[in-house]
Amino acid sequence: MTPSSRVLYRRPDHADNLVHSDFLSSLQVTPPSSRSLPSLLRAAQPLTQRLSLLLLLLALHAHLLGGALVAPHLLLFCALLLSPLLLALLLKPRIERNRIVVGTGVKLLLLASLSPLLHTLVPISLDTLTFLLLLLFTLHLVPPLRLTAGTAGAVLLCTTHASARDAFALLLCAFTLLFFLPPLLPVRSSTTATLAGLATAALAAHSRAAGGAATLLLAAAGVAAPSLMWAALRRPGGKVRLSGDWDVAVPRVRAR
Repeated sequence: MTPSSRVLYRRPDHADNLVHSDFLSSLQVTPPSSRSLPSLLRAAQPLTQRLSLLLLLLALHAHLLGGALVAPHLLLFCALLLSPLLLALLLKPRIERNRIVVGTGVKLLLLASLSPLLHTLVPISLDTLTFLLLLLFTLHLVPPLRLTAGTAGAVLLCTTHASARDAFALLLCAFTLLFFLPPLLPVRSSTTATLAGLATAALAAHSRAAGGAATLLLAAAGVAAPSLMWAALRRPGGKVRLSGDWDVAVPRVRAR
């Protein structure tokens, strides 16, 4: 039969292209994605913990610069923070343990050799120093730039100390709080609240204004931002996704 034939009683040699709409009932309908508020709060806890450690570092720097804290006490504080890391290191295999010990030893040697040079750098104005510290420590919260920006910010922070011993103690504390300790912290509400309270108390002991600013910043990062995101996800709208077998809806063309 030719394509132009109009004889209705003849059976065509190709399937009919008409597809009934019943196939839509077999498709799976996925509503717009929405997350619960507790899950968003848990997802924000790592950022809140890093912000708490960063604010704690700034508080220790302020106390050390003002004379309320001395370098031996700061080194003792770092040793107490590193004790869980040493316990976790003993549980690792021998080869990996040796690699970590060698890498940590090299870092400590670099810190010890770098510390006497920090106070000899060209002094920077307070406005420039504040801007650079805010920029570097903000970039430190971005995972791809965490190591580079954190190291540069810690070194820049130590340039304000005239004593090589103070610079070494603060630099070791910065590496402990920014790099060594965060992987060991569990993502729990109790841990996050403890770190936030410790950072706020340390800053409030130096300045009430700094303690209030730290409280607002940590509350915004840990509670306000996830709550706003949860409210936005609960708004009606968004894309409804359909998944299933769409092959039955594809027109079949006769091969010529």
